[in-house]
Amino acid sequence: MKRPRRYAGFAFIAIMCLAVLLFYASDYLRDKDERHRKETSGKVLGRNKYERAKKGASPSKDEISPTAKRKIAILIDDIGHDLASLDAFLTIDAPLSFAVLPHCTYSVAAAKRLHHAGREILLHLPMEPHNYPYVNPGHDALFMDMNEQQIMTQVEKNINAVPYITGVSNHMGSRFMEDEAKLSVVFTQLKQRNLFFVDSKTTGYSRGPELAKKMGLRFLSRKVFLDSDRDSVKTFYHITKYFNSESLPATDSWLLIGHPYPRTIDALKKALPVLKAEGIEIVPVSDLL
Repeated sequence: MKRPRRYAGFAFIAIMCLAVLLFYASDYLRDKDERHRKETSGKVLGRNKYERAKKGASPSKDEISPTAKRKIAILIDDIGHDLASLDAFLTIDAPLSFAVLPHCTYSVAAAKRLHHAGREILLHLPMEPHNYPYVNPGHDALFMDMNEQQIMTQVEKNINAVPYITGVSNHMGSRFMEDEAKLSVVFTQLKQRNLFFVDSKTTGYSRGPELAKKMGLRFLSRKVFLDSDRDSVKTFYHITKYFNSESLPATDSWLLIGHPYPRTIDALKKALPVLKAEGIEIVPVSDLL
């Protein structure tokens, strides 16, 4: 009779030990699941918001960073040829900036429309490129054979052709931007009018950065062209691929330049929710100066 009782005691102890092991094992598994969830939630969240944005959906409340640590400005060039594309850009809920060409059919109308919408306006100043005359920046451009007085007169004429401007950017101008003497005439006029300058970086040999620093002119260089291939899908990926934590530090700020192409408009509508979800703030160009 004693043997069964002894076995019963061993069985009870074994059951208790098993219960304790199961308790700690389940607790460990819960902790492991929680750690895994935290480690992967950012990746899953990023993938979800990326896919949602490609479909045109806005990020959910949980996908939006509470504070934007990084800033970018998006400048749309070549405005003035029509108003339909401009109206399409104005449906985008972001403070995009616009560079308006002088003396086009809709230059003044576009500037007035942008001013009414509270958007920043730049003069898109045509300048001579290297491959002129095969590529022609227009009859209102600054050419290398102009003397100082002719450059001053043409700059003044173009500034007056686009109302409400706060700055100037170069249209083409790969050759003109490489000549410091010619460029200094332009920069002198801009500084007198308290206008800043955006270098579209159509040449890797631009004299703009050094000259602006020497003259004390507010200046900014383009970082990325958004739509060089005009392809909607590539443009969307082009826009979004730069803006992860590795490629754009919190202390950095970038200027992106695009053009009034239908696919660019579509790509920006899809990309901007992604950038917002990444904690990136879209600002006017002048905010980066």
